[in-house]
Amino acid sequence: MADKPVDEAQKLDFVGMEDVLAIYSDAFFVANAGDMFTIYFFQNQLPDVAQREIARTETIKLARTKCIGRIVVSPNGMAKLVDAMATNMGFTLVKKAAAVETK
Repeated sequence: MADKPVDEAQKLDFVGMEDVLAIYSDAFFVANAGDMFTIYFFQNQLPDVAQREIARTETIKLARTKCIGRIVVSPNGMAKLVDAMATNMGFTLVKKAAAVETK
């Protein structure tokens, strides 16, 4: 039997969050491929310093940043995610089209 789509009035029971490993991300980017957004998360990879003797403090150049996760989100989901992040940070979002009309 197919699952019924979730409507906005339906309450969701969010479970399993403690089962997912939290990993710090240094960088990310969002790719829009038609009808879906993909968010890629990256973590800087430090060069192997175990084989070097460091006698003084020095700047370590990053060799690369590794993709540690990606999430695919629908346009509606992305709009809700961006709105939620803006609200949490105290911003008010205005669509570009609306902002151009008011000038």
